[in-house]
Amino acid sequence: MNSPGWTVTDIKGALEKEGWSCRQLSFSRGYKSNAVQTALHRPYPIVEKIIAEVIGVSALELWPDRYGVDGKPNRKAGRRALKRSA
Repeated sequence: MNSPGWTVTDIKGALEKEGWSCRQLSFSRGYKSNAVQTALHRPYPIVEKIIAEVIGVSALELWPDRYGVDGKPNRKAGRRALKRSA
């Protein structure tokens, strides 16, 4: 059985333990101020990877429902991707 993953509170606490706020981490990596906050609530693979690296775990461990067993994001192609391939 898959674990439910980490809670938003757990992730924020782990980031703070490493010396980061969500806003600081977003800015430090060149993203808008709310990028990390967004990734905590909605799929955002690039930022999820940043969060996981800072905490020292895999993104799969943090969000098992967002990733397959192979560690790749469980995302379907969006409309933009479908338009480009058409």
